[in-house]
Amino acid sequence: MTGTLTSNKSTGEYVNRSVRLTANVTGGNGDLEYQFSEVYNGVTKVVQAYSDKNTYSFTTKEIGKHTYYVDVKDHKGQTLRLSYTMTIVLQPGYEMVGTLTSNKTTAEYENRSVTLTAKVSKGYGGYNY
Repeated sequence: MTGTLTSNKSTGEYVNRSVRLTANVTGGNGDLEYQFSEVYNGVTKVVQAYSDKNTYSFTTKEIGKHTYYVDVKDHKGQTLRLSYTMTIVLQPGYEMVGTLTSNKTTAEYENRSVTLTAKVSKGYGGYNY
């Protein structure tokens, strides 16, 4: 079997873009099955289990390098792995918006318990505080 894994977008994309990966495979015996997985920040996860569907659609989210794999197997157990790597970036001029609040006033006596709460109202992906 031989093939390619292509995208309807470029290898560098902004957050919140719709992407479709397509596996084009020739050869093999009988019906082919495709499983798509993603590697991001060193973690691999299956994003579409084995099926006869040779495409995978998603919306870009987390900023950074993402590598997508499609594992293809034929009726006799022959396998092929293809990959596609893309880098996700924020749109130019995009800014996160958030607030930091306190359960106390701006002037407190010493030895008082204070709780600060951070809340992001505009941004992408997960947040680290």
